[in-house]
Amino acid sequence: REAGNFQVQGAGRADSAFPVTDLAVGVLGAAACEVAALVEQASGQRPDVTVDRPLATRWFSLSIRPEGWAMPPLWDAIAGDYAAQDGWIRLHTNAAHHRAVAARVLGGPTDR
Repeated sequence: REAGNFQVQGAGRADSAFPVTDLAVGVLGAAACEVAALVEQASGQRPDVTVDRPLATRWFSLSIRPEGWAMPPLWDAIAGDYAAQDGWIRLHTNAAHHRAVAARVLGGPTDR
């Protein structure tokens, strides 16, 4: 079964190295098309679906609001940019297995 097509309005993108806005638009568009299919099943008429690109971006950027807990920091204690002999290296150590490998290779640092 085809989920349906949707229109996209607006422009812009999230400030990210990854296509977050494209993901947001696609996910929200697909979900809205499924809702439109349910409406069609119930009423016989399928509504048009339009995704507002800037609004989808904001939703994916701001939808986590902790209650009773705090978001963890974006970077852990040893993550970041380090000068190396031939330039710079960026350590991504927020995942425990990444942090363990970096600590092992660098001799066990726990902070900068």
